[in-house]
Amino acid sequence: MYESPDGMLAVDYVGLIPVLIQSIQELKSQIDMLTISESAVMSVKQAIKSSGGSSINDFDTSLEEVKNVTLEQNAPNPFSNNTEIKYSLPQTVNTAYLCVYDLQGRQLKQITLSKRGNNSEIITGSEFTPGIYLYTIIADGQSVDVKKMILTE
Repeated sequence: MYESPDGMLAVDYVGLIPVLIQSIQELKSQIDMLTISESAVMSVKQAIKSSGGSSINDFDTSLEEVKNVTLEQNAPNPFSNNTEIKYSLPQTVNTAYLCVYDLQGRQLKQITLSKRGNNSEIITGSEFTPGIYLYTIIADGQSVDVKKMILTE
């Protein structure tokens, strides 16, 4: 805004254009990242289905239907050295795996979870290159949840 010589207030619309363009570019960047994340989750769902998940709809079932298995967000996130993923498996679960996927849906790591109750697994950053990864627990052939973790340099 500026004040004209006769005391009128005015808006410098030409000067506002670069600010608006920058805002639009930032919003587009955020939309692109959300689109990538959504397509990555779909890729992981498809990969899990093809590797033994009983149905792509397993992701939409309630926690009661997957025997009260819980998966927590890794901490710290983002991380550079190590991160901890907490989970809970009831005694009724026969087989369980913690699987890590890249954004293309490729499984990079699978950890057999043999302990029941509240537990955790440590993921070492040196096993992967910096980037965004997705992880899930597959309990008795059903995927519980998908979480995102970020590895920095």
